[in-house]
Amino acid sequence: MARTIWLSSSLGLRTDDLPDDILQLMEMLFSPMDDALLNQLANVLWCYWKARCKIIFEGTSIKRERVLAEADGLRNLTLLSHDVHGSKRTYEQTREKDTDYTCYVDGSWINEMENGAGVGYVLFTRDNNLVQYHMAVTQAFSPLHAEILAFKTAVQAVSQSNLMPCTINTDCNLLYRVITGAESVDSVDWRAYRDLLDVIRLVKGCKNIGCNFINRENNHMADGLARQARIKRIDAFGYTFPIM
Repeated sequence: MARTIWLSSSLGLRTDDLPDDILQLMEMLFSPMDDALLNQLANVLWCYWKARCKIIFEGTSIKRERVLAEADGLRNLTLLSHDVHGSKRTYEQTREKDTDYTCYVDGSWINEMENGAGVGYVLFTRDNNLVQYHMAVTQAFSPLHAEILAFKTAVQAVSQSNLMPCTINTDCNLLYRVITGAESVDSVDWRAYRDLLDVIRLVKGCKNIGCNFINRENNHMADGLARQARIKRIDAFGYTFPIM
């Protein structure tokens, strides 16, 4: 099954090399499932297989929660890769109509003992064409700090590349309220002050950058990038679909 998932197709499954009896068993098991559930099952099985290999061949102990978190991150990225048009409809609902670019940001953080956090952003034009995406590992003291670092990374990228006017969307309501002045900076952990003040200075100093709050379910692209960066500890840029 793991090898089948590895040789991926649009659903993450490939069946052309399997014996007929295995195909019949798979059809019996999977036929009641919709594409989303089948996709998630494939991702979970694949992540458990990789964890099993690490235990056997590397002697590495991996917690179940980490395996499931990686599978969830893969699910988000698969949704992005294989449902681009559906995603564009979702993002169209949250895009500011008076901006040339729309950026979605997110941070991923577990606890202070975890070695690093992840940040990610994905940037679109007014017509919902992908401009670029970025994922990176960073150090954060809290979930809010990770969100601030993700926002800061995006603001620096769009301002330095002059990809403006741009609306930056975050699913962190406290960060949105602090940036827009609805909440005091005193609400934020003092360890994140420096990065937060950098964000506020950058946003206030550029009239062509705006901030918008969106629901978490409308931010699965940036969420998937941030999770993958944290889990796999990778930094990457990209400019075309599918997003890695």
